[in-house]
Amino acid sequence: MKKIVRTLKRILTENLLLKLCALIFAFLVWLSVVNVNDPEVTKTISNIPIKMTEEEALTDQKMVYSLVGNDSAQISVTGKRSIISKLTKNDFVARAPLSEMSKVNAVPVYVEIKNVSYQNYVTINQKTKSVKVSVENVETKQYAVDINISGQPFDGYAVGESFVGRNEIDITGPVSKLNLINKVCVNVDVSDATEDVEDRFDISLYKADGTIFDDPQLRFSAKKTKVKVEILMKKRILVNYELKGEPEEGYKITDVQTSVNEIVVWGKKEYVEKCENINIPSDRFVVTGKIKSVTFTEDLNLYLPNGVSVVNSADRNFVVQVNIEKLVEKKYELNRENVTYTNIPTGHEAILLTQKINVYITALQASHDVFDINKVKFIIDLSNAKEGTNSYAVNVLLDDNYEVTNDVTVKVKISKVDDDETESKSETESESETESK
Repeated sequence: MKKIVRTLKRILTENLLLKLCALIFAFLVWLSVVNVNDPEVTKTISNIPIKMTEEEALTDQKMVYSLVGNDSAQISVTGKRSIISKLTKNDFVARAPLSEMSKVNAVPVYVEIKNVSYQNYVTINQKTKSVKVSVENVETKQYAVDINISGQPFDGYAVGESFVGRNEIDITGPVSKLNLINKVCVNVDVSDATEDVEDRFDISLYKADGTIFDDPQLRFSAKKTKVKVEILMKKRILVNYELKGEPEEGYKITDVQTSVNEIVVWGKKEYVEKCENINIPSDRFVVTGKIKSVTFTEDLNLYLPNGVSVVNSADRNFVVQVNIEKLVEKKYELNRENVTYTNIPTGHEAILLTQKINVYITALQASHDVFDINKVKFIIDLSNAKEGTNSYAVNVLLDDNYEVTNDVTVKVKISKVDDDETESKSETESESETESK
């Protein structure tokens, strides 16, 4: 045993310097072999997403930020090729703590490798040292919620009233983003609808140019709201009326104008289908004893069943304008040449003896202004006439705008005609008829 110990001691202690040199040489050989097979390399890695952290440093002050420029970092890494060759942007994390933001709004960027086992073998050289941010105040504003209706209901139907569950919403965000909001509304399509459209709809934001606007920095008090759009049935009906009575004596209705003759009504289908024409009682339009023009107004909705109303609000009030004017009486003298006799007894002739035939005519002043008495014809009926001079009634031929107010009579002499004269007249009349043929 002692011999073995002495042998080992001799091996370890003899030629110690030589043995140490051999060990160093062996290490250098190993190191050179390793460096040849797995050399140290440097690699550039880009587009590492930068994560902003510690945002409460701004949000606690009611402020918000936005990145100015790139939102990714670039680095170079140095290490053994066997390690570096495997690394990509996904192996690194870049963070920018907002609590360390400088006075010029620069936030430092820190890049770390995710795999901790590589930390002692990889050297990171950051090319992106910081990121620039823009900071502004956060406010909350209230906006009215409108309904934007698109499309057309089915034929015979129309859009009625619309109701929105939330008339207003609060939107919180950067002031610059809030200032871009021009309108807040929900979009409802009623194409070919025959019944009410009711549902929950998304709330949308619009800029002044009409484009939809959305931003993740904006927070809504509500993203949806309940909306109801009434779809009503339409129907066209007539409006009937009658005037009651007559104006005061000496006055006349010259014109009647109504605001409408028919209207369009709407309502729920079950009500509109039962709706008939409107017949307004005549006692609503009494003109008895009137001496001047009068206007009557009736609310047509009062004549419609519950649940049905007039579509056009301008047609709701039915207006009847009755124009009443005073009649004017004037004295005229008939032209004797315009007389016509009827029913002259056979074998007799008639001679008008009255030289001045006065007639009193009542009409509107405007009608008098265009009246020509010389063109007025009048008829004397000689039925049952006797020979001699007698008085006979005159029938003055006038249109409806004129009225004779006195009894017009004339003196007419009826006398026998000699047979020779009668025969001569007959022959003359026969010849005239032949010539006319």
